[in-house]
Amino acid sequence: MTTEPLRGLLQGLDPDRVRRSAGDADAAVSATAQDDLRSGALTPLRADGVRHLTVSCLLVAGDSGEPSVALGLHRKSGEWRQVGGHLEAGDGSLLAAALRELREESGVAAVVESAAGGSAGDRKESEGTSSNRDGDDRRAPHAGAVLLHAPVAVREFPVGGRDCASHVDVLFAARVPERVTLQTHDAGIARIEWWSVSALPEGTAPDLRRDLPQLLRRVARSSAPAVVSPPPRADRS
Repeated sequence: MTTEPLRGLLQGLDPDRVRRSAGDADAAVSATAQDDLRSGALTPLRADGVRHLTVSCLLVAGDSGEPSVALGLHRKSGEWRQVGGHLEAGDGSLLAAALRELREESGVAAVVESAAGGSAGDRKESEGTSSNRDGDDRRAPHAGAVLLHAPVAVREFPVGGRDCASHVDVLFAARVPERVTLQTHDAGIARIEWWSVSALPEGTAPDLRRDLPQLLRRVARSSAPAVVSPPPRADRS
């Protein structure tokens, strides 16, 4: 991966931003990940090493009172979990990768929330996700579908494969006002469905079941000011 995309990935792991959105423990993981990306101990592309930087996205519908989450049944693990996966060479930032994974695995096209109040680098990163790098999707964003600008978790977990020993996963969140139609375009996802947080399916990944209440609190805290409404109707009569 060339210098410019690598700079975008390092920026997405900014520990100060992660600390504000996720907490001290996640910020420490992101700081280590930045160092390891620079040294090559952590690789953005799966072909370049065995310890990989990945992204995932928790899609949430409804308000904080009774939200639903979109979970995919992953063929390889047999578990229900959020969408996500490895980075691709055309991903110029972690946000761009999260948008792509969300679109491919759930069919939901989102926009990135405003980075107002952030640094100039934050704004540049957000703007960089608007271009269609691979040219494979011309659909307009779903009304109100917003990808939160800062991660809600950064964690490392073992995978155990010969070619993929572990992931440092950067978890983003996206919100829609209500449940929208889901459709996966990824062969690795058998099904994707909405589930009430109070009635998760059997086979939900244990770490997600354990951490979901905390993640939803972070989503609610981070997304309070970020509301995107459908475009106004042309007919104002």
